[in-house]
Amino acid sequence: MSLRTPDRTIELYAGPMDGTTVATGATRIHGVGQREAIGVAVDVVGQRIMARLPHLQFVAGVDPLFAGIHGFMRTDDGRSHRETACCCYPHHLLGPADRRVTTILLPSIEHPRTVVHEIGHALHATYDFEPNPTPVTAYARTNRWEAFAEAFTSWVWPSSDYGRVDDETLALFNSI
Repeated sequence: MSLRTPDRTIELYAGPMDGTTVATGATRIHGVGQREAIGVAVDVVGQRIMARLPHLQFVAGVDPLFAGIHGFMRTDDGRSHRETACCCYPHHLLGPADRRVTTILLPSIEHPRTVVHEIGHALHATYDFEPNPTPVTAYARTNRWEAFAEAFTSWVWPSSDYGRVDDETLALFNSI
């Protein structure tokens, strides 16, 4: 089975006995509810940007602590990592160091805009976490990482919920 977007095809196969679905190659997807949100987000982000993230993986529909993906119980703002979408960088992950890659965790079904936000975190890492954008939402005021992800989301998925992306960050996005 395949998940197709205009920019790429992700090959999927059924996991053993439990009906899970994971992708071969760089991207893993568990369950069916998240495929649409991931597919829409990857489509909206586009091939140019996704090409900067060749090793990006998605793990969806599972409790990341139970699955042994990482050992963090709470986010910095107190939310449970068991239920919160996040982008984990290789140094956050458990397991052999040579198998760790940036991974977007989606424990529950998310809106595609949330997936875009998490892809923004992965993109930020490819620029050594620079620049530090002007916050475009209240949540973006949390820290510079959230400011970047929210600015990226605003650029990719314009909405009246977001403020204007600053010129330096906008120039970076337009240059990709």
